[in-house]
Amino acid sequence: TKGMLPVTLHPNEWLDGAMVISYSWGARGLETYFHQNHPIILDLYRRHQVKELTFTGVIATASSGLLDELNRNAMLASQIAKHTMHADAAIITKYAGGAPHSDMFETARICEDMGIKTAIMVSDTAPDRRAESAALMNIPGVDAVVTVSEAADISWPAPPVETIIAGNPEVEAYLANLTELPGVTICGVTNNQGASKLQSMIY
Repeated sequence: TKGMLPVTLHPNEWLDGAMVISYSWGARGLETYFHQNHPIILDLYRRHQVKELTFTGVIATASSGLLDELNRNAMLASQIAKHTMHADAAIITKYAGGAPHSDMFETARICEDMGIKTAIMVSDTAPDRRAESAALMNIPGVDAVVTVSEAADISWPAPPVETIIAGNPEVEAYLANLTELPGVTICGVTNNQGASKLQSMIY
């Protein structure tokens, strides 16, 4: 997806897709099941069916480590939502990693500036459940942020195993020395599509 431009999809095209990746740190939350049964898309379909809203489509894009590409993709995705889909509202989510946060918030900022009410669903990436550690941004106008937690401070004891099956040598070496299994390493514990039962709480 490197260098990918935002592209419009029929929601069924998204649901008919699949994820094939290594189960490594960056892969958490990337299950094919929730790609094909995306909770947000399915909920929007249900609401569309009862005429509560008009679900106009999906825009797929990729995050970038380059500022020019980030700005380009955020602007293009927002323009597609406004002028191609004629959207009044948008929901922005992601699959994994902390880098997409910048892309998401910039896209949301532009959408809001264009009159599109925008909500972001995102993991906070905080390793210690503290709001001060969260990778969330304070951008005027972007005020509908739903955080699905990160499970970074949840762990379980990991008993030693004789055989390790891993997608690459780095994951195999990591698993060979594992005595504790952090929640963020288990695919499915954190889910940025709204399928997780984790929730963030501020006391």
